Amino acid sequence: MPQRYYKALRPDMKSFRDGETEWELGQPVTVEGAEEGGACGIGLHLAKSEWSAKGISFPMRLFSAEPLGPVLGEDEYKIRVAAAKIVKEIKPAWLRQMNRFMAEIERIDWYSCKGPIGKEWNVYDTRIVAWDAAWDAAWDVARGAARGAAWAAAGDAARAAAGDAAGDAARAAARAAARAAARGAAWDVARGAAWAAARGAAWDASLLARCIITHDLPDGEKRYRYARKRWQIWKRGYCLLCDVDGTFYVYRKPW
Repeated sequence: MPQRYYKALRPDMKSFRDGETEWELGQPVTVEGAEEGGACGIGLHLAKSEWSAKGISFPMRLFSAEPLGPVLGEDEYKIRVAAAKIVKEIKPAWLRQMNRFMAEIERIDWYSCKGPIGKEWNVYDTRIVAWDAAWDAAWDVARGAARGAAWAAAGDAARAAAGDAAGDAARAAARAAARAAARGAAWDVARGAAWAAARGAAWDASLLARCIITHDLPDGEKRYRYARKRWQIWKRGYCLLCDVDGTFYVYRKPW
């Protein structure tokens, strides 16, 4: 069976690498000056699987692609050619879900506390009060164990390129949005607490993104459900401090 190749593009149909090369279905794209050598260098890079497109971000679009000419260089993940074309857009479940998640981050009403309180939550008014309560419940031991285990499980199984890119994109988007919301309320009064909340949101966004990528792998559904529970707290306008033996320690405001 012939090798299948893939091309990941920005939503505006431009390459991630330079942000300028434009693609159109069925139309050849050519790069001048491409010569034989290694997998990296001047040319067009086509991935060998839908997971191995490096240098990508989210949201993105994914296409099956064909090289138009000899392979100039390759490695385990990609080939490099002087000319290629995209043939068909493909929309695997993980990509559709990841793109929706990125859009979801932008719609969150941060620190609004408008959503219903979950049965597994202990809710406090401020971060410091939640911190004291969690500490009394062995927070220093349980927090590291719960979060560390979830991150390691997702990271071990993740498709390296897609998982890292998804996590990075979600983390950056959540941190920026959470900080912007805090800045409008009490940025000068409690900057440290607000930044800590933003880091927490970014961490949980990154965790869920990685779990989306590994959702179909062994134990992937279990990891995904756990990450989604954590993210629901932020989505409903609250802040998550930690998980102690299945109980989420939640606070309303980071200041």
